[in-house]
Amino acid sequence: MKSKITLILFLFGAFFTTQAQDQTQDGLSYVGKSADKVTVPSLASRSNLETPIFQTSPPQDGRSAKVNVIPGKDPQTKNDYFTENPNPLAGQIPTRDALFDFEVGNSVGSPSDPAIAVGPDHAFIVYNNGFIIYDKLGNIAQGPTAPSAIFNANGCCDLTASYDNLAQRWVISYLYIGSGVRIAVSSGSNPITSTWDVYQFPQINDYNKLSVWRDGYYITDNGQR
Repeated sequence: MKSKITLILFLFGAFFTTQAQDQTQDGLSYVGKSADKVTVPSLASRSNLETPIFQTSPPQDGRSAKVNVIPGKDPQTKNDYFTENPNPLAGQIPTRDALFDFEVGNSVGSPSDPAIAVGPDHAFIVYNNGFIIYDKLGNIAQGPTAPSAIFNANGCCDLTASYDNLAQRWVISYLYIGSGVRIAVSSGSNPITSTWDVYQFPQINDYNKLSVWRDGYYITDNGQR
């Protein structure tokens, strides 16, 4: 399995251009525009939004629960590097306690894959099959909601969220098995009252992760070639 990096640029608020490059070859493997674009009304303008599917048993994710060293069985052939070479600033920088915690939930899927993006007034929490939006005081502004509230109902998983501070908008992505990924861009900084422009890119494979940079949006995936 080899990694693939995809560059996604938002141009003039009208369309995306993607450029994908495989590490094993020179040049671009794909150049083009979004296969589709749909504008979705704001969450605030709609009622009876679909909620995520919750599982009744605790998640059993073998990948995240795997322990490489059994307690009491570590041969300790060498000391830990960071113990032997502590940072000179360790313990010297003053910190403060957290003001509050954001609860995601313990039965939201297996694996849950939780992540958080923070904007000027909201914290947007995503997990594999849903999202929750909090205000900066720790109150729930949008309860557990399925991705179908923004994307269509045929998606799979790997929901991500990012906030573009320069453009003052949210960018979320959602995987569709066999048909790539869809990117939703909000019209403003409020993820509840903003509309969403949704773009489709069939070139993305499993486990998409999106990052925001000043010249574009970048996506990585587990590309297989």
